[in-house]
Amino acid sequence: MSDGGKPARPAYAALDGRDGTPPGAGWTAYGREDELGSINLLTAAGVLAGARGIEAGKVFSLNWALELPAPALFGRRVVEHAIIDLDPAGTEDKYDDFYPQASSQWDGLSHIRHPRHGFYQGHDRAAITGRPGSRLGIEHWARRGIVGRFVLADLPRFRAKHGRELRCDRSEAISVGEIEACLAHQKVELEIGDILLLRFGWTGWYETTDGKTRARLAESDLFAAPGLENVEATAAWIWDRGLAAIAADNDIVLTAIGD
Repeated sequence: MSDGGKPARPAYAALDGRDGTPPGAGWTAYGREDELGSINLLTAAGVLAGARGIEAGKVFSLNWALELPAPALFGRRVVEHAIIDLDPAGTEDKYDDFYPQASSQWDGLSHIRHPRHGFYQGHDRAAITGRPGSRLGIEHWARRGIVGRFVLADLPRFRAKHGRELRCDRSEAISVGEIEACLAHQKVELEIGDILLLRFGWTGWYETTDGKTRARLAESDLFAAPGLENVEATAAWIWDRGLAAIAADNDIVLTAIGD
């Protein structure tokens, strides 16, 4: 971060691909050997600033139950938890069919590849092994640690204030303009390095559905749900706002998939 409070990296409009990287990709912003991406924006100063905003000291878990959704989505499996006896000492836990991306999770930089340029920094699939020396694994974030200021945009509550409903069983694209309006209504301003939390209400909706609906979702490769508008303006807004990360309470975060 620069002394002026802006990220020490180019604006989105300058990511034109002239350096051989994909247009719109910030692969050179943190050095070509980087494996952290925008997590680099989580500075010590930002952590201290976030800590100064604590007033009540309340703690909120952002984790969903490990066994949800059930049936699991996208061809995954539901985790199986067993307690092993260690008589007479006690017990220990064992998990089978544990998919880290089945419930609450962070997508690593090796999750989605560019169709022509490969994964972040141009790495190919052969470099992503999960073994020692593997590139772009989420373990790089874990070793660094992720601590910063989280900012919540409560989209269903914002819509309710204006007499509109956000349906979680329909495909609806949420524009960055609506997110900005929601944050303004909440009297919250985004800062460089913030982690934006988007509440769509999807997990709450899912927990009220019946078995037939859950089975239908599990059988679908794609299903209707609200998400961020899948246009370049969304990517530009995320980059130029200097967000370290975005998290949401639904299975489709950065795009709205059609029916």
